[in-house]
Amino acid sequence: MKDRALQAVVAMALDPILEEISDESSFGFRKFRGTDDAVRRIQSIISRYYGPRFIWKVGINKCFDEVSHAFIIKELEGKLHPMGIKMIEKWLQTDIQDGGKKIKPNRGTSQGGLISPLLCNMVLNGLEQVIRGKPKPGSTEFKKKTGT
Repeated sequence: MKDRALQAVVAMALDPILEEISDESSFGFRKFRGTDDAVRRIQSIISRYYGPRFIWKVGINKCFDEVSHAFIIKELEGKLHPMGIKMIEKWLQTDIQDGGKKIKPNRGTSQGGLISPLLCNMVLNGLEQVIRGKPKPGSTEFKKKTGT
């Protein structure tokens, strides 16, 4: 119970930070955004005369299972207080019970954790820019190009 309450506190601190830098076209696991918003965005984009004539649908299988702990921690640096980062690191390394055996994970994040959807969104943030060949918001390259 205590860990869940602490995750809620860390999530409340991290959420507005990630909202500021998240992709405009990202709708999964975000407050006040859902499937209907994604559909409206797609309709708006493809209904333009000069808009794209195709949609690229991507399924990200096992995102929660395969996400890199090192990448998560690196992405959190400078965004969250070091104590919050240490807590997240601890939660990521919590043992998993599998058929009576305890497994120490070296990747992935608990799908039941309050913080997990935020972490997955953070990891996937910038994917659209990478696909389009643009620098990721918050990256050194982005800051150089935009002067921010």
